[in-house]
Amino acid sequence: MLVKNMSLEEKFNYFTSKIPTKSGCLLWLGGQFSQGYGGLYFNGKTYYAHRVAFFLKYGHVPKNLGTHSCNIKLCVNWEHIIDNSYSQNTKNAYKDGLIKNQIGENNNRAILTWKQVREIRCIYTGVRGQQTQLAKIYGTDRANICNIVNNHRWIEKAVDDFLVQENPH
Repeated sequence: MLVKNMSLEEKFNYFTSKIPTKSGCLLWLGGQFSQGYGGLYFNGKTYYAHRVAFFLKYGHVPKNLGTHSCNIKLCVNWEHIIDNSYSQNTKNAYKDGLIKNQIGENNNRAILTWKQVREIRCIYTGVRGQQTQLAKIYGTDRANICNIVNNHRWIEKAVDDFLVQENPH
């Protein structure tokens, strides 16, 4: 049978592995998007293969993203596809270590270092015009300095030694 003349379900099954991995994943063997997700071309459109799996099982596409509980982008096992929001998917990716912390120096667009941020906080006295001067010295803008000195960016949480006590038991 030609792949071209197959129904959506036939085409999906044709490109899906028949033997699950140790974690129960059924891997997509067809084409892929550049982000590593499986892609299925059908009736002139390309669809995410894991969303097709969800559709074939539940009869509708996920209302949100259709995310992988297994964190395997090529998995098309419908039992591993969850109808999560973008926000929840991002939280899960951070929790599972798939996305690195982008705060402070870890952000690839950061101009300052933690050392410089701490210097700015030590130097700043609140004198009128000082934020503009600090911005020029550190190669950033006044709004960034304002956010730093007011702890809205580059946030450091104060630790009270009294609250951080070892459990006596």
